[in-house]
Amino acid sequence: MKILKQATKYILVFIIFVFVLTTILTLVASIPKKYVEKNLIQAAEYFDQNHNEIRIMARKTQEFGYIHTYGEEMLLNIIYCLDTNNPLSSVLEAKFYQRYENEGSNMKYIKLVQEDLEPNAEYMRYWHGSIIMIKPLLMILSLEQICYLNGILLAILTLALLIVLIRKKYYAIAIAFITGLIITACWYVPYSFEYVFPFYIMLITSIIAIEIEHKNGENKNQKLTMLFFITGILTCFFDFLTAEIITILIPLLIVISMRIKNKTLEGTKKDWIFLIKSLAIWFVGYCSMWFAKWLIASLVLKINALDYVINRALIRVNGNMENFSNIQKIWLSLKTNFTTLYFINNIKNKTVYLAMVVFIPLIALIIVLDKKNKEKMRYFLLMLIIAILPYMRYLVLTSHSLTHIFMTFRCQFATIMCFVLSFVYAIDKDRLLTDIKINKRKKN
Repeated sequence: MKILKQATKYILVFIIFVFVLTTILTLVASIPKKYVEKNLIQAAEYFDQNHNEIRIMARKTQEFGYIHTYGEEMLLNIIYCLDTNNPLSSVLEAKFYQRYENEGSNMKYIKLVQEDLEPNAEYMRYWHGSIIMIKPLLMILSLEQICYLNGILLAILTLALLIVLIRKKYYAIAIAFITGLIITACWYVPYSFEYVFPFYIMLITSIIAIEIEHKNGENKNQKLTMLFFITGILTCFFDFLTAEIITILIPLLIVISMRIKNKTLEGTKKDWIFLIKSLAIWFVGYCSMWFAKWLIASLVLKINALDYVINRALIRVNGNMENFSNIQKIWLSLKTNFTTLYFINNIKNKTVYLAMVVFIPLIALIIVLDKKNKEKMRYFLLMLIIAILPYMRYLVLTSHSLTHIFMTFRCQFATIMCFVLSFVYAIDKDRLLTDIKINKRKKN
């Protein structure tokens, strides 16, 4: 009976979010083009004027600093083509203009605006939920100004998260988070609509999760899993399949690290149940929202959207890289995403592998030497699971992770935090200080 009651609550929340988000998206799609046309045209002029410069930068810039303009160009293309007389069907179908299948998206958008052409393709597989923020902003801001606004908002949210952590004396978590931001080259994130939304969701979810955990109520696990469920829904709605996994791994990692510091881990079985349940409920929210898009699109547009989407999804998993075997693709996906990380990108591979050979066994040795500390061992095992999940993501979406390393490498944000937190926690500061005091007494 209790399980049925909880399931009903999740279903109700899901229905409410689908209805509210679809309604907002429809209302925004119905905004007349005349109110955003000026900045849509200005964006096309910007892409046209900077086309060669963008291509040169794409060749010269290292992958961690590659600002992918596909998200901006595609979303602006869709916004330009929205039929304000039929906003629901238009926003679900997400029509856009393209000349050639493999042509750069900026050239498609430039051609569309310059000649005021009709859409001839569709991008149905995603919700394109970011339209609800971008189109209203285009009424008052240019493309470049929206990017600057992204930078300001992300800085405010990041600062807010760090202040909350430091005020509550979670210094190690704050240090790990800052390290993750640096090694994932966070300063490039505001300049791409593709990169920015997972970071927005991750930061907001983390702040809320800290507040729920800090209150230490009896039903905090239920509140956290509901939060993660909603996070999965919003991630699917806003994201382009970029670094989606950080929206669950970072908040979850922060909560578990808070518990180890406060000595509130409940026991091996309960800890694993909380970890697995949190990951599963996020995944259910994410996938359910995706299926909801295809179902609603099929009903409204009177087509079978599922067949189309499945075919596109298979490409993301298997790809069309016929020159490589599956083993080669997996190895390249793992290797290139790892070596794209900031700092590591600038170090010769031999040095990187040497560092891995030295530091990982060192942490493992410290753990083994203190294996009697069951709480510490439990924490390290939880960290290990979270740390390897980005690489499991690369294995499942091998082709996508290899083709889009300039954005998927940021999934390792959680891995970096796990490494830093594990290294800090592996050194038992209190025991070391006790040993020093004992040695001083012996000398005296």
